[in-house]
Amino acid sequence: KSKGSFKAMDRLNPIRAWFTSSHLLKRLKFVDFQLEPPWDLLAGSPPDGWWKKPMGAARRTGTMAVGTGSAEQNELLVLAQAQRMTTDQRRGMFIAIMGAEDVRHAVARVSELIKKPKQVEEAVTVLLHCCITEKAYNPFYAALAVALTNVPGVLAKRFAHAVKAGVTNQLREVHTFSPTSLASFVMFFGKMMDKGLIVLAAIRFLAISEALDAGQASDIMSNVGLFLRGVLEHMLQKMDLVIVEGACTELRKYEDLREMVLLVARTQVAPRIHRLKGDVKPKLAAMLECLGRSDFDVSD
Repeated sequence: KSKGSFKAMDRLNPIRAWFTSSHLLKRLKFVDFQLEPPWDLLAGSPPDGWWKKPMGAARRTGTMAVGTGSAEQNELLVLAQAQRMTTDQRRGMFIAIMGAEDVRHAVARVSELIKKPKQVEEAVTVLLHCCITEKAYNPFYAALAVALTNVPGVLAKRFAHAVKAGVTNQLREVHTFSPTSLASFVMFFGKMMDKGLIVLAAIRFLAISEALDAGQASDIMSNVGLFLRGVLEHMLQKMDLVIVEGACTELRKYEDLREMVLLVARTQVAPRIHRLKGDVKPKLAAMLECLGRSDFDVSD
């Protein structure tokens, strides 16, 4: 009788192997699927229609889903598929990020999924995708990117490298962004500059030459111009004068890029200077001088 019982258990081995070998399922925890009955099991009877109510249902804060119920997991999995998360790794990262309660929780969930260096790049790719596809800019994603670059151990350096590579890849796609995506990416890019994770010279990866070759100069220059205007205005409002000078001086290595940034600064940033916060005129004057135009008058 004892042997027969063990043989019956052996029939479950293929299912157990499937659970432990699947890239997505093996990372899930039992606690994430525990049901939370809407009444006290030890005192009182269940309310009428309790079985119709979701147990462990997801809560929402802003645009981030949070919670640990199975209903939330199913909802996020469907959303991940709708967002074209085509691999188990990306779907897992998507659920980890979108199902987190806050930045600290997201860092813990994402770090737990990292088993190989390649997964660091996948995490940042998903993070950037979520940031750019939101209906409005959500500072959660930039805060998460910064937090991931400060995790203990070697992962911090890997995340910093992945953020730089991920931003570079998105710069090549700026000309395809919608206005909302463009605005979100400008804010994200500015935050990464503030934290020293990316430099202004990274804008050399904007796909300008490709658009010119394809005869789409007017369309791409519109998006590129708006992106550069947003970045320059962020610098003027958020960065110290010395940092602005250093960033613009570095652009002298790239003559075509320097001329384009100078054109945007003169024609799109300078006319809007009164809309910017803080004492930005000295910074704009220094920016123009570093870019090679010291005779431009930014005074009233």
